Amino acid sequence: MNCAGVRDVLPEFALGVAPADDANKVELHVETCAACRKEAVDLQRAAASFGYALAGDGAPPEALEQT
Repeated sequence: MNCAGVRDVLPEFALGVAPADDANKVELHVETCAACRKEAVDLQRAAASFGYALAGDGAPPEALEQT
């Protein structure tokens, strides 16, 4: 898998939902590609913070509603 192919799959990889075959290819690629490895780490860190980002009942604040 080349850089373009890896970057197409990275969001799913970071969330842990990429198909096993794709995940294996990404893991092999990032071992030798510093740019894709950095992007993978950045996306994994962002994905790890999602659980902390959802506060409240999930409804948007009233200030965001159109009047």
